[in-house]
Amino acid sequence: MNNPTVLWDKDADKRNTILRQPKAITITQQSAPSNSPEVNILNTTTRDEKPRLSSKTLVDRETLVANSTLNASANEWYPKNVYVPHPVEFITSSVQKRLQIHREPPQVISENINNEVTEGYSPDLNRIKQIITTLTKDPGQFHDLIELFMETLIPYLEDIMITSLVAEIIVEQAINCPNFRYTAARLCWTIEPISPQFRAELHLKCKKQIDDNPDPKNVLPLIAELYIQLPHLFVYGTLLIKLFKKLLDIGGNENIKTICQALKLTGYSLEQSNKSELDMIFSHLRSVRNRVDGSAAFLLESLYPLRASNWGHFTEESESESDDAAFDGIQNQVTYDIDGETLTTEEREFLASHINAEDEYDIEDDSDPDELCDPEPEMDEEIQEAFKEFVKFSGQK
Repeated sequence: MNNPTVLWDKDADKRNTILRQPKAITITQQSAPSNSPEVNILNTTTRDEKPRLSSKTLVDRETLVANSTLNASANEWYPKNVYVPHPVEFITSSVQKRLQIHREPPQVISENINNEVTEGYSPDLNRIKQIITTLTKDPGQFHDLIELFMETLIPYLEDIMITSLVAEIIVEQAINCPNFRYTAARLCWTIEPISPQFRAELHLKCKKQIDDNPDPKNVLPLIAELYIQLPHLFVYGTLLIKLFKKLLDIGGNENIKTICQALKLTGYSLEQSNKSELDMIFSHLRSVRNRVDGSAAFLLESLYPLRASNWGHFTEESESESDDAAFDGIQNQVTYDIDGETLTTEEREFLASHINAEDEYDIEDDSDPDELCDPEPEMDEEIQEAFKEFVKFSGQK
């Protein structure tokens, strides 16, 4: 017969019970082979006792490192379903990014200057650079700063080194900063008439940029501005046609787009001075018509009707036709009187013939304004005199 279960042993406190020591727990790496040595984690030490590394422990660590798949240069790991925000670039609605260009600080003018040449001119050159940087950021200050700019530059206009350096600074800044292109052309227009050296150096710098610039499409807008602003149509027209041909040989949407934008600016003048060359450019554009898309294709398609309409310029014949159309519009218009009734043609002609008759209303200093009004038919001379006396008496009061 089985003994009944004892729930409480009254003699348990009197017995000396000793707990057994826990067994050693071993950890083995899953990826390690089955015969790899075990690592004992019960090698604990007290606070004051320094840990002692046995040769076996060092071997175990080397084995773990050798068999580990961890990599210090691995990509950063993120747990699933964690959103990591990425910086988003601000995109403006303007195709040419004028707003973004205005918000960005103006690019620093390059300092590739020979110190031996400019050692004695550094204060004035720094002032010129500072003015150019200011005009890049705010072209509206042109009229306020042009006098200071010319006062600083005029003493050095006979120095070919300084004029060459200033031309290089203006050209490079206009190429790197689109916001400065129009202002650069205005600066060149101001300097050229009083400095033949600057005129020659400016042409050389532009030609060098066309030949050596790795991205010639950035040079084209500046050449187009100089072609429009400066009086040397043949000189810069030749450079413009040369750059058109170079970009057409390179091809690509961006180059075609830049050509179309430049032609919208210079097409009318090229039509007058370089028509044969312009015909060749348009013939080349037609050949690449099917190889462009997007905004470049849209700009290219808009060029043909623009050229057909004489680039938006009206001739004398078209102006006379527009005047006739305006006159017909005036003749056919409907005019109403103060009561809302339609005026007849005779009434409109009468009003038109008398509305500008200013001679009838010339008032002399000693004349009576009442004489301008015709007296009423029922007023005799006595009543008229009484009325004049009344008006005179009222004016004295």
